[in-house]
Amino acid sequence: MYKRQATLPAKRRTELVTAYLNRKTLPDAPWKTCRGYPLLTWTDGDQVQQCEILLNDQPRRVTMESLTEEHLPEMLQNALREGGCAGVIVNTVRKAQDLAARLREELPEFEVLVFHAQFLMPDRAEKEQRLMERIGKRSTPAQRDRLIVVGTQVLEQSLDIDFDYMITELCPMDLLLQRIGRLHRHPGRAHPQPVQEARCAVLDTGTEEFDEGSAAIYGEWLLGRTRKLLPKELQLPGDIARLVQDTYGWEPDCLPADPQSTAARGTYELEQAKKQRSAKAFAILSPRACGDALDDWMNEVGATSDAGARAAVRDGDPSIEVLVMMQDSSGNVRFLPGEGEAAGPCVAVDQPPQPEEALQIARHRLMVGLYSPFSIALMVWRETPTASAKAACVISFSARAAFSFRFLGIWLPFSCILLWQPLALLL
Repeated sequence: MYKRQATLPAKRRTELVTAYLNRKTLPDAPWKTCRGYPLLTWTDGDQVQQCEILLNDQPRRVTMESLTEEHLPEMLQNALREGGCAGVIVNTVRKAQDLAARLREELPEFEVLVFHAQFLMPDRAEKEQRLMERIGKRSTPAQRDRLIVVGTQVLEQSLDIDFDYMITELCPMDLLLQRIGRLHRHPGRAHPQPVQEARCAVLDTGTEEFDEGSAAIYGEWLLGRTRKLLPKELQLPGDIARLVQDTYGWEPDCLPADPQSTAARGTYELEQAKKQRSAKAFAILSPRACGDALDDWMNEVGATSDAGARAAVRDGDPSIEVLVMMQDSSGNVRFLPGEGEAAGPCVAVDQPPQPEEALQIARHRLMVGLYSPFSIALMVWRETPTASAKAACVISFSARAAFSFRFLGIWLPFSCILLWQPLALLL
């Protein structure tokens, strides 16, 4: 077992190795507290070894700035006054949609793109490809010019994109550093003069309070530590390990204690313990508990499927995965229309679809929060290999169009509302 670490806290590193070795605890050793970066940790089942990887990349300096939502358009306009592109990464889909709408209105001279996880799979793949063309490794100055990309955490994960200027909402230190990794990412690229040096603004409330959505996701404890520990200037990658370990390693603590932080720490630790108990309830039994045979090994698991287990231990607001289809004024069930199409192809609802059509339907899936503003009567499809425990989400014409679709991140050229109706469609 080996683990290559980028922004992995030392405590989590220890937990992973301990779990792999099937131990309750491991004796104190230098590998537990090592702050090398990048760091390779491995074990042969007996000893734990580590090796710090030497990098040939030149260190990068990033100037950190503070920002509130009130001054966001002004900051972007000033940073991109001579061209270039900017990324605005926030913590919730709702905020990404609201900020994008505001920037389109207040900065009409810029192109604003939105990218988050609540798009249908075909649309998300198309948007991802478009981002790679516009701000990927082979993008040209003309493709990048006067472009603002507003998105959520998906922008910090896996995409090889490069912003000339970045704004990120306050988030835990390891995630914030991951986001900064998309700033001036590709060496040798020329940047416009105002953003020639790497600059990142942290979007915060400007008060002692925290953004409500961010606190609900990450908790005030980690947000507060990140706010206090974040310097005015970063040296990358040299500062990464120190900042991550200081944020997550508070025994002993490098920050002075105060009543507010002590209360936030208590809340954080209670939440972590609650999550661990919830996850443990749905963990499979150790094979050793079954004796010499693995018959009925999974029968005692609390959730009977991967989806059930994920739903049981998912953090945040409850949600459900739906397959989205459209119902037209004649009652026909259709795929959503593609670009340039008036309507998508019809789907027969009185007989099972062919395998290829079933796969096309399964690609139109979407995670929808159960706090949605519409009435919901769920119909769960029969469990099958292609569409397991998903609801049939039918879209029909109505006057209540814009809010529903902007909330879900789906932009269509006609008015609609989500209706949840049973389909006689079995995959």
